[in-house]
Amino acid sequence: GAAALFIFLRSDLPIPQYYGKPGPFRRILVGFSLVVSVVFCNTVALAARVLQDQPSELLPRMPIQEVTYSPAFGTALSSLDSLALLPIGLVLLLTLAAQEAGRQAAAARYDVELRSGFFLPWPTLGCLGRTWGPEGLLPSRAAELDIVAAGRLAGIAVALLAIIAGLLRGDASQGPLLCEPTRLPLALLLLMGRSFPADKSLDVIGLDSDGAAVAAATSGGLMPVDPLLFGGALALTAQAVGLLPMGGLDGYTLLRGVAGPKVARGLELVTAVLLTVGALGRLGPNADASLCAGALLAWAASAAAAGAAPMPPREDFDDATLHQPRTWLCAALLAGAAAVLLPGRLTPYGVLGPNF
Repeated sequence: GAAALFIFLRSDLPIPQYYGKPGPFRRILVGFSLVVSVVFCNTVALAARVLQDQPSELLPRMPIQEVTYSPAFGTALSSLDSLALLPIGLVLLLTLAAQEAGRQAAAARYDVELRSGFFLPWPTLGCLGRTWGPEGLLPSRAAELDIVAAGRLAGIAVALLAIIAGLLRGDASQGPLLCEPTRLPLALLLLMGRSFPADKSLDVIGLDSDGAAVAAATSGGLMPVDPLLFGGALALTAQAVGLLPMGGLDGYTLLRGVAGPKVARGLELVTAVLLTVGALGRLGPNADASLCAGALLAWAASAAAAGAAPMPPREDFDDATLHQPRTWLCAALLAGAAAVLLPGRLTPYGVLGPNF
């Protein structure tokens, strides 16, 4: 058939105008989001430090595990050693830095300039990532997938290294940190020789008839965990949230490259409904409502940063001709995210069966 060449001025295209230096107000907002993210990444250590500085007579006369237990975080402290808890925040921040470096390195291969946006702080996971996008149009879908995958692989690598280091440090029973088993990915628990509690209705901390806190740590509700391993698990979960198939998130870009836009849009709708039900606490007694709400926030912020109608790459015709290794890598990242999030996070672990 006949071919046609269309030439447009850049100003005529619906591309968000991020060129040039960002204004002072935007810089202030980015800086504020960074500060909040740093604080959230170090919440456990900061809480221990605050309690450590309190006079002993002001602290409740209860075991330290009961005083420091947080249902939102699913953690408690066996000692107020704030320095020993710093690796949690360090791992989370290193994961963010590695992800940014991975994206920038992949973008440099294609001579693409990236714009970095706001950080996405979340109390229970520290930070869910950072909004980003290309300056102008990407050269191809392959370049887009490579940039997305490189950032995620770098972040996941740091998280896995922290988990391995935590495992190699051995017994954590003398450490300061306790956590609910359901706060760790199921695969990691199985690797540690543990699993989710046998009693599917287990409440880690309940209330007796007088309203006083009753610690279940002595009956196995909480398990000791190395701060490095816990930080790595949080970082891995945050990376998995970014790989959810929702518009604006990296997972949507990868799924679109693997299965096409129709499948991506369909799964986006299913995921949005699932997360909304979970955020409202209707997904089951053990599903993570906080994670669901955080994922919805990341979706909304990333979609807003990407624009209502982001422009496709210059060579958008190669959707069906992606090299198989690239497709397999994208599929592996999506499958890994599902393995981290679905058991016990987006699915009540009571439905997993007695073997879990």
